[in-house]
Amino acid sequence: MLKFHSVTGFSLLLMGMFAPSMAQETIEMETNETSLPDVKVLETGLLKNVAGHQGDVLGAEVTSVTITDDGRSELIEVSIPVDPELADRVSVESLSGQPIKLKKPLEISRDYENNNVGIILKLPGKSKMGFKIRLTDVPDE
Repeated sequence: MLKFHSVTGFSLLLMGMFAPSMAQETIEMETNETSLPDVKVLETGLLKNVAGHQGDVLGAEVTSVTITDDGRSELIEVSIPVDPELADRVSVESLSGQPIKLKKPLEISRDYENNNVGIILKLPGKSKMGFKIRLTDVPDE
């Protein structure tokens, strides 16, 4: 969240611009990573929970889908041929952009030699709704 303090009231009175009755305000704005400068966001587009499925964006491929022993989850492996430097943050979303609640945290492998990011995710149930992966590159501070 960014906070902006307006320059009103006494500060402007000192500059000879306004009366002292004006109060200082704090304006808060919600920000997301895409509104910050130099942040790069890549999305895979729709990926289906089917081994061998290749998305039409970024060349992402679902390399395997395994139903867990208890039958209550799917373990999905995805390979995305992008520079691993672009994957500072990784999230899984529905096609509408809503975060998908995972059964456990993502496992991410970065192959710098072959410019590839591997992701293992565990989705609840045996859903065939599909998903997309969002990669965010945040500039070094």
